[in-house]
Parts: sequence; structure tokens; C-alpha cells
Amino acid sequence: MNAPHSEPIPGSAVGIVLDGYHVAVVNDHAVRLAAQFLFVVGVVGWTTALTTGDFGFARLFAIVFLIEMGLRIGLGVGSAPLYLVGNYLTRGKEPLWVGAPQKAFAWGIGFVFSISACFAFGWLGLPALALSICGVCLTILGAEAFFGWCMGCAIHRRLWPDKTFHCADGSCEVPAR
Repeated sequence: MNAPHSEPIPGSAVGIVLDGYHVAVVNDHAVRLAAQFLFVVGVVGWTTALTTGDFGFARLFAIVFLIEMGLRIGLGVGSAPLYLVGNYLTRGKEPLWVGAPQKAFAWGIGFVFSISACFAFGWLGLPALALSICGVCLTILGAEAFFGWCMGCAIHRRLWPDKTFHCADGSCEVPAR
């Protein structure tokens, strides 16, 4: 059972607190599987919009992405449907625990991208701008989904190296002094 803590654990609103970790964590296998699903659906919507001029599916994707990222950073991964599906589908694998603070930061970037795309699709009526935003977001999402490289985590590590722990590739671990 987890030991009681006298101060808040960084990332605990987003991830789960496990003994032996400096910060709250999330299962990277679930994160990547959810990213793969979002990437495939997003590419279908983006390609459909680009080739046919029908932006309906791309708009729907932007909304789904916005909701998923909003739930992850607002209520935690336990309320995000695609993360939960990814967690369920990877239940037979040993979890790869990664720091929740840097993932929350990355998801915040995705949330901003999706708000921008929804705004461009809707109120601004600028579908070309929305597709450009979606293209950048899909590129970043694809890097996470298929190569395990998280741009938001890399930025977090550069901005707060002393507060970034438990990276999937071990690149953010603080060496013993």
C-alpha cells in the first residue's frame, strides 16, 4: 500500500502515486497505444479533408482530441477513455511507468493545439489554418505513437530538468551524486 505523504506528489492529479517513484506516474504503454489510435483516426480525418474538402471528420477528430487531452489534464488518466482503453489492451504487459508531470505538460500542449484547431475550424472559418495546426499536431503525435519520443516531455526536461523524472528512455534520470 502507498505510504502517506505530508505534501502533494507532483503529477498526482494526473497519474497515480506508486512507492519508489519521485513523482506520480502513468503507464507509457497505454499512452502510446492511445496515441496510435488518435494518430490513425487523425490522419484519416486530415487526409479526407485535404483530398475531398469535407472537413466534418477532421472537426470531429479535433473535438475528440480536445476532450481526451482535457480529461487527462483536468481529471486525470482514470477519466480519459482512450487512455483507459490503452491500459486495458496492454494489461498483459509489464507497465512502463513514466512521470506524470512531463506527460501532463505534453498533453497540455496537445490541448492548446486542439483548441486552436477547433477555433480555426469554427469561429475563424479557416480550415486551411486548422489543417496546418492538425498537421503539426499529427507529426508530434506520430513521433510519440510510433517512436516513443515525446516532444512535450523533451521540452519539460529542458525547462525543468530537476523536476523531470522517470522518462521512458531513461534520459531524464538524475545521476547519483
